[in-house]
Amino acid sequence: MGQVEKRLKHKFDADRYDANYIHPWQPEEYKVPNFGVDKDIVTATKNMSAAEKSLDHKWTDAAALAQPAKIPRNYKVPNFG
Repeated sequence: MGQVEKRLKHKFDADRYDANYIHPWQPEEYKVPNFGVDKDIVTATKNMSAAEKSLDHKWTDAAALAQPAKIPRNYKVPNFG
């Protein structure tokens, strides 16, 4: 920054800058509009319900979450060269 100050023949005064600094607009000051559920989500939910009804099976992922998949460890890697 010293080179720029020499070239412009101007010394940056941080104290003066801080005193005149206007804080930017804060994002929590605005409301986000609620347009409701997306039509793709509504369609996917209807299709899921129809599939569960036609297959007479309720899909749940509780079993998948209860037992994490075993990841093989310490296996041999072939050396091809």
